[in-house]
Amino acid sequence: MIENINFRLLNIDKYLKEIATTYYNIGQICDLPFYERLSNELALKEYNRFSRRLAKGITAQPLARLTNSEIETKKYYENEIKTLKSALHKVPFLDWFTPDKINTNSKYFYFNTKELEEFKPNTDNVYTWINGLMPTMLEVSIDEIENEFVSSPLPKIDYYKNKLSKLKNEDFIYLEKILNGALIEKLDNKNICSKFCFEVIKIKEIQYLEKKIFELENPQIEIEISETTTNKLTQKQIALLFQSLSEIGIFNKQKVSQDNSKQAELICLLSGIDYPNKIIDTKFYKHWLSVQSDNDKENVRTKQNYTSLLKHAKSIDFKELEAKIESDLKTIK
Repeated sequence: MIENINFRLLNIDKYLKEIATTYYNIGQICDLPFYERLSNELALKEYNRFSRRLAKGITAQPLARLTNSEIETKKYYENEIKTLKSALHKVPFLDWFTPDKINTNSKYFYFNTKELEEFKPNTDNVYTWINGLMPTMLEVSIDEIENEFVSSPLPKIDYYKNKLSKLKNEDFIYLEKILNGALIEKLDNKNICSKFCFEVIKIKEIQYLEKKIFELENPQIEIEISETTTNKLTQKQIALLFQSLSEIGIFNKQKVSQDNSKQAELICLLSGIDYPNKIIDTKFYKHWLSVQSDNDKENVRTKQNYTSLLKHAKSIDFKELEAKIESDLKTIK
């Protein structure tokens, strides 16, 4: 079966993003009762305003029950509740889960409210592997493939084909599920997660080799170089990734606590911006937070926030960031 698969055209990154997002959301389901309470409080506020207006006989004009800000907050709560309820249904995919944990009498099927609020599965390792370790390990693997060619007597295309054949003859546990876009179970188990990620690295090596062979066999075809864009991450995801990478020694926590320079470095990395050494002050981090936060209670994506960050970027001659901010400013009304 594996010989019939065109790995070159697989969008593995799209699949991995869905896996990482799903497990991240499962790890946040303890917040579901919190958002439901906030949503109910807002609904009660809306109802009370409606009732008071009716009591005053105000029925001849449209009733503005919520302010624009409250409407946006309501949408935010609804989206969070929808996301977390969807994640709640995926709890059986966790290594933690056993059928005896199902309780049809509980409000949340597997939990009562108190149990859900205290439920915090360790899904951080999924996010760390997919967004931190795996890309680094893949880069090392690709370098090894290219470095080994230096001493190989084979022509490059034959060298690639030989490597490809060996990789395809190895065992694959998760390939069928990956091709079907299925969610992999028990990735909260570190051993299972690492096995899955090593297999994905192997698949990406195959993908790399097939692309190289295609280029060598079809030199007349111009290969399009697409711009890579970094997906915007929420503050929770940024914090989670940073914390996880810190724990395995990629970032120095003591250095971070002093001047926030490592947060700035990580932010630049995730934003697709080259990180210059001069970004070492806390102001950069503070200004960046002011425009990136997804918390409705903060000043989110306002022109004033972006203008402040732009001013700071210019003061330290950070051209790449200036261009990005000016581009973002155009989308702000």
